[in-house]
Amino acid sequence: MPIIDDEIDTVRASRAGHTFHERWAARRALQLVFPSDSLFAIAVEGLSSTEIANPGSAAEEVADLVLYYGNGDNFSSCDRLETVQFKYKVREEEVTSSFLKKTIRKFCETLVGYEKEFSVDEIDRKVSFIFVTNAPFARGLTWRGTTWTTGLRH
Repeated sequence: MPIIDDEIDTVRASRAGHTFHERWAARRALQLVFPSDSLFAIAVEGLSSTEIANPGSAAEEVADLVLYYGNGDNFSSCDRLETVQFKYKVREEEVTSSFLKKTIRKFCETLVGYEKEFSVDEIDRKVSFIFVTNAPFARGLTWRGTTWTTGLRH
């Protein structure tokens, strides 16, 4: 019987994860050119350079992509703000809550950071968090108020 090597080539995995992230972001950015919704601006790897709010370091760390809708490119001027976190998995494993734990914690810290400057009603109206992954979510994984999104497999 052949021996199966369970080791992962970390360089190849890292490149695949970056490629997944870049392709997804590029597809979304094309919607600025060919709009299908009210997407106004995109920030990559952090908040907008025009952001005047200071929701904290967790907001910067967790923001692989921030999508601003309406007529503004910061929290105060946009109608809606979506923070996107990419989760690429090399193996065909389900995404579990324990796998997402650190990211969920940073999403929560981001909300607390916004609450220092804005009302809970405004935050609830504007802010959402999205996971984009190439893997399926574990059955029963739900979190009220959050959009769970799976990306395209490649």
